[in-house]
Amino acid sequence: MEPPKIGIFEPYVMDGDDINPSNRDFDLADFREMMKDVKFRRFLWRYLSYTGVFRSTFTGNAMGYFLEGRRNVGLMMMRDLIAACPEMFVVMQKEATDGIYAFKGRDEAKNASKKR
Repeated sequence: MEPPKIGIFEPYVMDGDDINPSNRDFDLADFREMMKDVKFRRFLWRYLSYTGVFRSTFTGNAMGYFLEGRRNVGLMMMRDLIAACPEMFVVMQKEATDGIYAFKGRDEAKNASKKR
């Protein structure tokens, strides 16, 4: 199998007619493979949370444009997740609820700093 003929400085358009289906298939196959690893799912959940896909970006000022741009990046990742393996979003929600994504070291450091 030959790798996609796209360089890192030549991103292809995801929403237009110029999409090369084989490139998209590679992307989704890679995404499905990475989703098998709990470490990647934890990273993705943190990334989606950070980019604000689960909250409003309205601020009433120019900061809203920045937040909406950040949110758009997260929505692109969410779109890939839903296109590649929609059932894994539910798995990620359950893992987050069950505390699998809790970062023990970071949480302990926070608690220690509060006790001081």
